[in-house]
Amino acid sequence: MPSMQYNVAQLMLEPTGSTRSFSVEQAQQGLSGAPQRAQGSIEMLRTHQGILVQAMLDVETSLHCSRCLSPYHHSSPINIEEEFFPSVDLHTGHSSANEIDDDVDFYIDGDHILDLTEAVRQYAIADEPMKPLCNPNCSGLCHSCGTNLNLTPCKCRRDDIDPRWASLSSLQTPNDN
Repeated sequence: MPSMQYNVAQLMLEPTGSTRSFSVEQAQQGLSGAPQRAQGSIEMLRTHQGILVQAMLDVETSLHCSRCLSPYHHSSPINIEEEFFPSVDLHTGHSSANEIDDDVDFYIDGDHILDLTEAVRQYAIADEPMKPLCNPNCSGLCHSCGTNLNLTPCKCRRDDIDPRWASLSSLQTPNDN
């Protein structure tokens, strides 16, 4: 599976303010909730403690429609701005685990690899719609037979009226059909 891993050992040796730019065109498979495609640009800036990553990506994620349950692809732009901190001191090779704050979410591993995969996954999940729809006019499923009404009309009887609402049918005018 291709991932968004970058060796930042050289950038970590450079002075604060040094930058790197990358263009991204990734197709991914696998991780639950991970985008299937990511494309855009990444800027990395050396800070006094680690590396600030600013990424503008267009991601495509596989979702299931909340009405008809069909899978579909959801595209959205995400803007990532996160600072990654080294887990190993580049000069001494000692673990920086004791110095790392509990509020730190993203690390540069012991081999000086900055992996953006998890950050992209988290940002993509946060950008997913609360009620995913394959299209705004999705007809959903028939609640009697389960037929996907976007693909074919069902053959269920529509004149069955809930007995609790039967008395309201007398209020229907002839033009309401």
